Amino acid sequence: MIASNRQRWLVPALLLSCASPVLAQVGAPLQLMPAPSAAAPSAPTTTPSSPSTLMDDGLSQALAPPAAPITAIPLDAPPADSVGLVDQYSGGFPESLWENTEPEVARALALQLPHRYVNFAARRIAQRFLLSGAQPSKDGDEGATGAFLEARVTALAGIGDWTNALALSELVPAERRTPTMAHTRVDGLLITAKVDAACSEAQRGLTLSESGDDSYWQKVEVLCDAIEGKTAAAGLAIGLLREQGVVDPAFFWAADLLQGNAGPVPKDAKLSALTFAMLRQAATPLPADLVAAGDPSTLIVAAQIAGAGTNDEARLALLERAVASGVVPPEVLRNAYAELSLKGEATDAEKIALDTPRQRAATYQLAVAQSIPTARAEVIARALDLARDSDPTQTQITPATIGLVFSEMVLQMPPSADLAWFAGTAVRVLIAADHAGVVTAPSRLKTWLDLVQGMSATSEESAIVNSRLFPYRQLLAGGPISSDVLQAWAATLKDMPPAQARAQQEFLLGQLTTLGDPVSLDAWQGLLDGGEPLPAPTVAPPLAAWHALTAATVQRRLGEAVALALQLLGRVGINPPSDLAVGRALESLATLQRGADARAISVELALDRGL
Repeated sequence: MIASNRQRWLVPALLLSCASPVLAQVGAPLQLMPAPSAAAPSAPTTTPSSPSTLMDDGLSQALAPPAAPITAIPLDAPPADSVGLVDQYSGGFPESLWENTEPEVARALALQLPHRYVNFAARRIAQRFLLSGAQPSKDGDEGATGAFLEARVTALAGIGDWTNALALSELVPAERRTPTMAHTRVDGLLITAKVDAACSEAQRGLTLSESGDDSYWQKVEVLCDAIEGKTAAAGLAIGLLREQGVVDPAFFWAADLLQGNAGPVPKDAKLSALTFAMLRQAATPLPADLVAAGDPSTLIVAAQIAGAGTNDEARLALLERAVASGVVPPEVLRNAYAELSLKGEATDAEKIALDTPRQRAATYQLAVAQSIPTARAEVIARALDLARDSDPTQTQITPATIGLVFSEMVLQMPPSADLAWFAGTAVRVLIAADHAGVVTAPSRLKTWLDLVQGMSATSEESAIVNSRLFPYRQLLAGGPISSDVLQAWAATLKDMPPAQARAQQEFLLGQLTTLGDPVSLDAWQGLLDGGEPLPAPTVAPPLAAWHALTAATVQRRLGEAVALALQLLGRVGINPPSDLAVGRALESLATLQRGADARAISVELALDRGL
């Protein structure tokens, strides 16, 4: 576990890509093995000794102080708010993250974090932020109530990261979990389809709840009875809840469905994890407007209800959205693409399209069917080019998501001279894979970059590919910017419409300036004359978060600044944040020495912008 400097407890780091985190419990006593007694003499040796040696040995034994007794003392459990699954050495944030921040402020900021983000990289930063073992403190006060840990678990659940939410809650013994954390834990078991475990914990909750006044456990019992076929018991429990005056229209609607009584969705119903699990048990699709809103947990359950047996386009579209939100692994979408029955689709890389889920499935199947690496590379390159060239405001699938679909194939392609033309596609695909947590992607990405850079001196084709990759190389590594290299990249935009080429240059120079890279005034000079006025943002950044972020950055309050930056990086409904909000968030992260985080977000933005 990760606790204060005064009392450090270590937990093995949980890598975000791991399926089975290593857990440790709060409050486990330190076990000490007794040392061998100093009074126990060693066995005599047969080596002859001189009289002086014997005398010295006897004298030293006579003068030796008696050995101090060893006592095993259990250590106090560290404060619950300080436990975590990562630290600054394993991809997380330092223990000083919340230094000089009021616990209530930290708790509120954690609960205000968005559920969806501008891209995968921002979501991963939010995960590491919430999993870091750092306790809020003000004026040296290290007291903790567990409320901040509870808020972190709730926030992880909000972004659909139920695996890590469950792992973090597991660090607290069952008897020390607050009712809210206990509820969230069972919600996680229900969302992840671990219903037996959820029912076991619900039974325990019913036993421990004072005078049975916690209706949550009674509601879970209704689902458990229905699953076990105890129809009468479920009906009785529903009746008791009604008699108790429990007001929860969504629950009673779902309970009626479990009993075979169909009815309309209650107006303005707020569906919970428990309600989702009840609808899944009743095999009832979630309301379309609810799915359209794109809440991560809603997408998880909607994909589960769609089932592996169906292969229609609606299910594919749902899985695409779930993968883009980071709550469903890309292999689930790949399998769904592979299983779709197709006939009469394009069998030529030049004729493929990505306008519908069916066309995207056909493109994937076409790539799989190629046994020659060059032919497969042609299909993947064409697919990514189509995604990059599409209008970001109209497209149904982003380049990053397409990259995830094909990442497994690209990882199997060894970089070679005959595939140097493919390096641009490979780098873009592997950036998406890296941000989705594929651990082998960064090293393979570097190999492709090195390959095309090394060949650029002797191959004109490789030189062009290398110039087009300048934005990614610069955004990833930072450092000085050569005007010749920048001009060579700008020259690769000559085939674009002038307005589009200008927008790409403005975007890249803006990102580099925000990240603190030395962009010269000469580089900007050519863009100062003419051009379109700054467009109004699609979603205005929240002014309170904007100004609070400025204050937190100036005062070097890292935890507050990161939380507020994440607010500016969040999506509002299906709308992405404005460029102004994103730029402000990245600038703050870079200023507070979180440049690697800022660059990860920026390079993925470049990918989805079609650079």
